[in-house]
Amino acid sequence: MANSRVLFDRVRPRAAGGYMSGHSKNVLSFFDNMCQRERPLIWFSTISADGTPNLVPTCFLKPYDTNKIGCVFIKQTVENVKRDKHVSLASVRFSEGYDGYMIKGIGEVFDTSEIFDVIKKAVNEASKGKRTIFSVIIVTIHSVYSLKTYNR
Repeated sequence: MANSRVLFDRVRPRAAGGYMSGHSKNVLSFFDNMCQRERPLIWFSTISADGTPNLVPTCFLKPYDTNKIGCVFIKQTVENVKRDKHVSLASVRFSEGYDGYMIKGIGEVFDTSEIFDVIKKAVNEASKGKRTIFSVIIVTIHSVYSLKTYNR
């Protein structure tokens, strides 16, 4: 039985407009947050070397293109992604009812690159120089799930 909450799954054929056609703008808007209090908090999940789940809140995220998100993280999350690239992100807001998304994908760690420089500059500006980043994780989105509740 198909999961009615799956909005996009990499194993499905590409839509005419590309991956996540019709959903990407709304989905990515949930994951565009430079620690703005009015924006939803994002939760990022990895697995540690001993198999323990690692779940951390983060707020320095920036959509990179229609299927990638750049994230700034602490040391443990970076170490986990270097070892096991499978990650999940979730974001929910309550202001207009319960609405949100969970993303599953593959993370890649960068400590130098053009996107690292772009995100480093954005974090520096957003934090007014109070935050220094050392790594960025670029998440390539493989599937998106709706977390919106529906009245039945």
